[in-house]
Amino acid sequence: MTTRNEILVHEEKIINKLTERINFLNKKSNSLSYYRLITIIAGVALAFVAFNYISTLTGWVVIILDLALFSILAARQSKVIHSIDKAKKWIKIKSVRLAKMNLQWENIPEAKKEYRDSHHPFEIDLDITGQYSLLRILNSTFSKEGYIKLKSWLLNPLKDFNELTFRQSIVRELIPFKSFREKLFLRFSYLKQNEFEGTQLINWLEKDSTLKISNFVLFFYSLVSLFNIVFFILNFYNITPSYWVGGYLLVLIIYGLQEKNIKLIIGPSEIIFDEYLKAYNVFEIISKTDFSNSPELQKFLEPFHNKETNPVTFSKKINRLINLLSFRENAIFRFLANSIIPYDVFLSNQLAKQKEVLKTVLPVWLEKLYEFEGLISLAEYGYTNPEFSFPEISKEKNSKLEAKSLGHPLLSYEKRISNDFSIINNEIIIITGSNMSGKSTFLKTLGINLCLAFSGAPVCCEYFSTSIYRIFTCIKISDSLNEGLSYFYSEVQRLKSIYDNILKYDEPPLFFLVDEIFKGTNNRERLIGSREYIKSLIGKNGCGAISTHDLELVNLGKEFDVIRNMHFKEEIVGNMMVFDYKIYSGPCPTTNALRIMKLGGLNIEL
Repeated sequence: MTTRNEILVHEEKIINKLTERINFLNKKSNSLSYYRLITIIAGVALAFVAFNYISTLTGWVVIILDLALFSILAARQSKVIHSIDKAKKWIKIKSVRLAKMNLQWENIPEAKKEYRDSHHPFEIDLDITGQYSLLRILNSTFSKEGYIKLKSWLLNPLKDFNELTFRQSIVRELIPFKSFREKLFLRFSYLKQNEFEGTQLINWLEKDSTLKISNFVLFFYSLVSLFNIVFFILNFYNITPSYWVGGYLLVLIIYGLQEKNIKLIIGPSEIIFDEYLKAYNVFEIISKTDFSNSPELQKFLEPFHNKETNPVTFSKKINRLINLLSFRENAIFRFLANSIIPYDVFLSNQLAKQKEVLKTVLPVWLEKLYEFEGLISLAEYGYTNPEFSFPEISKEKNSKLEAKSLGHPLLSYEKRISNDFSIINNEIIIITGSNMSGKSTFLKTLGINLCLAFSGAPVCCEYFSTSIYRIFTCIKISDSLNEGLSYFYSEVQRLKSIYDNILKYDEPPLFFLVDEIFKGTNNRERLIGSREYIKSLIGKNGCGAISTHDLELVNLGKEFDVIRNMHFKEEIVGNMMVFDYKIYSGPCPTTNALRIMKLGGLNIEL
């Protein structure tokens, strides 16, 4: 397996080579610009000499040759400029990959500014969305709908074992397809400039006129056109009178009767098929890639490889029609073509038929594409984090979570501290520890890795085995000015939501994470409230971890077998506190609030 360092070195090497190529191509483009200028000046001078001192014919020959040479140089420069643009896009793809691996947020595409639901079970607490979020790191989608799909996977974890393991197996199979993903990303980069919205395309298809040119009209028009051609030839050789004139008048009448329908069909069709071809740029790569050695992936992408209705076959038909449509832009051609054959009527008939086909197949292709964008994002995440592992999803009746070397994926590789952790059945873990020792980060670590696991992605862990849980957190509580709620009451409501959800026995167990329980009130009432709340969770449909500064709560571990104590600690080295951010069994033996006050410059006597 490729290591993280090998990926980093390889990507840097490719970026350097691409940068050198861009420099070379820029010099080449500048040279071609210079040659084009010389060609114009030399051509004008030679043409002047030829016209004035040799002959008019020679002068025109010089102009024609000069224009030909200029056109060749212009075409070559256009290819060079295209190559420069392509190389820049490759560098962008590689640079974003490196930025995500190193968590260099300033070089990662900005997160969308959108509503974040403060009532969601874990969206804000676990940094699933936002500027410094899991979604921003994962996102490799190109369409609006693909982005929404990926986001929904993170915010609505799968609860079905078969669905979850199927998605996970597809992601696992996709990881080795690095070149395939990069080709997709390159196509994505061209479409990003004018973001593709499949929903809008579907709406256009649904709202588009259902008018059709009947086969009878096409047949009759064709018959009259054939009659006109035959009798025009016979009349040309004086074999028959000018019967074709009457036929031509009939053609004008038929066209006049159908002209409104033709415009209503052709006009929207050009827009629809032009938008469709944007998506086809992506469909094409998927359809032409061999996934025969990846059974789950091949099964998932079956609509793109169906022999009868696949995007490549359909697009060949569309391209032929679009090429025919392009000729209509010439008014003279359009007049002559429709005078001789049923050109517009034929096109309208075929376009209407293909739109009907598109109405059937496109929703299927697009839905698969949106899902595939999400899967590609998860696979790219797995590739760029080779030290991560895929979680084992347990079907056992007794719920459990076991993790070895569990870390937070939104902490850089160099700063990340890993911990082992396990919890079974209805256990409640009470986590105590000093300020800044890592309690909150550890709770988020548990939650965000569960979120990754239930989306089908690899997790930031050496080994991770889990039952299927619902996730609910109470970590980042704040007062709500809009709702007129104080900090403490907001926390109470959040904890009530956890309690309500743990009583749902017809759903998977709840995995709850509570940070600094009831920290918004006084010591005496906080202790009483915390004890009673924790006791109310015992034996219900769930398990979880609760952090606290109230060391008296650790005594609950003596009263109830399902309550277990764990802690974080610090060491004092000189005048500094040193944290190892490792979790240990048992209650915390120390406190450090007064030391922090003293070290922070407050006049505190210890």
